[in-house]
Amino acid sequence: MTVAREPLAHLEASETAAVRDLREGYRRYRPSVITLVLGAAILASLVFLYVNGLWARAVGPDVVFVALVGVLALLGFALSLITSRPSRRPRARDVTLGLMGAVSAQFLTRELDMPVLVAIGVIGCALGIAALPSGPLDFMASAAGYTGVFTGLLQPGPTLPWAWVVVAGLLAGVLFSVIGPAVLPGVGARMGAVAFLVGSVVYWCAERTGTDAPSLLPVDTTAFSNWALLPVGMAGALVTWALTHRTTMPFVLASGLPLLAVCGVMCVALPDQMAVLGCAWSGGTLIASAAPERLPTAFWVGLAGVVYGALMLHFGGPLTGHVGVLGATGTIACLATAALEWLLHGRRVGRLMARVAQSPATPAR
Repeated sequence: MTVAREPLAHLEASETAAVRDLREGYRRYRPSVITLVLGAAILASLVFLYVNGLWARAVGPDVVFVALVGVLALLGFALSLITSRPSRRPRARDVTLGLMGAVSAQFLTRELDMPVLVAIGVIGCALGIAALPSGPLDFMASAAGYTGVFTGLLQPGPTLPWAWVVVAGLLAGVLFSVIGPAVLPGVGARMGAVAFLVGSVVYWCAERTGTDAPSLLPVDTTAFSNWALLPVGMAGALVTWALTHRTTMPFVLASGLPLLAVCGVMCVALPDQMAVLGCAWSGGTLIASAAPERLPTAFWVGLAGVVYGALMLHFGGPLTGHVGVLGATGTIACLATAALEWLLHGRRVGRLMARVAQSPATPAR
């Protein structure tokens, strides 16, 4: 009897320790009200994107894939939200760089007719160089500027006035400065998710004030029906992850520099596919911002890139005139993949909270 009871006693002790760790971690890192509100706003924007861009357009076997990824993403969101941290006040440098990123992106694309992907790469390289170990920017500041870049691509044509670009840039800087270290810590591609949220708010406000704003209904883009999106999305994630984790290169530079190289190669070799495959690569790079407590190895980062490519393959096309679609889709892929990794390894919520709390990379991701 004694031998038979030992495993049970050990299990009961483990369960008690897990519950104790969960309670202790929750008391210490309990999300604030602002954290929960911002998390709810991100969830609402992601659900809007998923329903309009994927679920409403899924047919046949695609419905199963979209439903499975959606359920996993919701689980990943719940796991990430309960491990979120108390919010902080926005930093002036983050807000300033968010504004500068948005204005710079809009100026390059609207006034100089620079291709969108090239503009992202150019500004990303500038921010990344400034975020080098000897540079004046830290990760949060450069990421806020990069968020502003995606937010500044408000319209493919000069429809919205410049005042809305300024508002969008300021809002992007403020939101990422608060969300970055607190909401969904360690989840990849949050920069794009914030850009999508800001774009949705700006378009809604512009429409209510009578400004000529674009429709937010999805449009057909047959060019996205390209199976190359899967390996390209995976390659973008893995290359950026390798540069970030195997060298001292800052994330924004590791994202922007290869994007410029890919655009150059595709401009010569596959000019007709540069926009589509370049978008797949760009969104894949944002996935690499995931912290190890979410996607612990290159395998999981690459798998998230494949899921992202598969989502874009089934996507009916980017929302008309919208921004942040690529990054928001990458966030969904990261959440789903992180949930799958958590389920397969049988980790407990208390251990996940402890791992997030102990990770030095979490506030920066």
